[in-house]
Amino acid sequence: MRRREVIALLGGVAAWPLATRAQQARKRVYRIGILETLPAARNATNLEALRKGLRDLGYIERQNLILEYRSAMVGPIASRTSSPNSCISTSI
Repeated sequence: MRRREVIALLGGVAAWPLATRAQQARKRVYRIGILETLPAARNATNLEALRKGLRDLGYIERQNLILEYRSAMVGPIASRTSSPNSCISTSI
């Protein structure tokens, strides 16, 4: 029985550094999605303020943070068709 315990102990000691390295190599990346009605160019001031605030908290874009910006406005027609009444179908 003592021989099995020694072998198990040696196996655990040999595997311990590998498990430690595997845990340290894992880096968490956070993703924030932004859905806005304005294009990013027109909303640049607010986006830069958000980025600065996140940097102050330790979140650095493309290192541990990904910001995904999507605009609901494609063109001038999109603002007219995005009203609540545009969902109503009038075809018979």
